[in-house]
This record gives sequence, structure tokens and C-alpha cells, in this order.
Amino acid sequence: MHRLFTIQCVLSAFCAASVAAKDTSIGETEWRSLTNGKTVRYTKNGRVFGREYYPPGEYFSIFEDTASGACYEGPWAFTEGRFCFLYADNFQFFAHIRRGDKIVSKSDVSGREQIIDQILGGDRLSCRR
Repeated sequence: MHRLFTIQCVLSAFCAASVAAKDTSIGETEWRSLTNGKTVRYTKNGRVFGREYYPPGEYFSIFEDTASGACYEGPWAFTEGRFCFLYADNFQFFAHIRRGDKIVSKSDVSGREQIIDQILGGDRLSCRR
């Protein structure tokens, strides 16, 4: 299943994230060590945008849009130097980047960035309420 999903990510990609010279890309191994069993909190313009939980040992995540309350579950993969997520039948591609003392998530499609301001253990999310 994971291999098929990875192939679909490669076939669905139509542009790659650009990473500025001052930035350092975060690869799969580092991302998994940062997020395994933890919840990531994203901000845009200083406001919390969403939270994403990475269950231990899984290539699966749960994202909650904190503004709308929408919740999505789906697989993820790292391929071609970027992260591919499948939420609500839509592929989304991101680069995770170290920029100084910050971690940034940058969309391949829009180029928009979200700051990862917290990575917390023990804060599990579920779309099942």
C-alpha cells in the first residue's frame, strides 16, 4: 500500500518546492524523528492554522484545521525531495525546511509557508468524535 501511494505521489506531482540557499531541507528520517507519535502545530501570520498528528511508526497523519474544525486523515510519503499527503482525495505537496531556528512547511503548489511553532508529545488527534 505505501509503495503504491508513493508511486501515485510521484505521478501526481507537477512542480517541486524551491528551497532558498539559506534554508536547509528536512528529509524523511529527520521528519520522522521529530514527529513520530507527536502533534505538530502550524501558524500563519502569527495565528494557529492547524494541528497534525503522526501516529507512532505510521505513514499516516491526521490534520485538523483549527479555524474551520475540519479534520482529515490520510497517508503520507516522502518522494522526490518533498512530502506528499493525501487528504480528502486531494494530493498536497510540501517541503519541510529549517530556516535559522524555525521550521517552515512550504506548499509546492501555492508557495505559501506555515511556521511549525510546536511539536508536542501526548497530544493525539482523531477525526472520530
